[in-house]
Amino acid sequence: SILDSVNELETQRRRLASRCTELSRKRDVLTTEYVVMQLREVETRDKHIAVIRQKDAVIRQKDEEICQLLMQLREVETRDKHIAVIRQKDAVIRQKDEEICQLLMQLREVE
Repeated sequence: SILDSVNELETQRRRLASRCTELSRKRDVLTTEYVVMQLREVETRDKHIAVIRQKDAVIRQKDEEICQLLMQLREVETRDKHIAVIRQKDAVIRQKDEEICQLLMQLREVE
């Protein structure tokens, strides 16, 4: 009868309302879980970025140390070249001194 149909429809409406409420709660839970998951991903990414920045800072420091060592090496190489030139000139001067000494000795013998 009509009353039975109305009661049946009301029962179905309550079931659907209950199901909607349940689905709404599940949606809220899933949304919360999704947001938490995204937040964890962001935190993980931020940690990776922090580690990369720290390593980059160490690399920059090492690069600076290497540059300073290369500059010192160039200074040493330049100094070594100057020393080699000075030694070469010193050898020439010693040879000339020896020649002068020999000439002086010959001059004394002649006198």
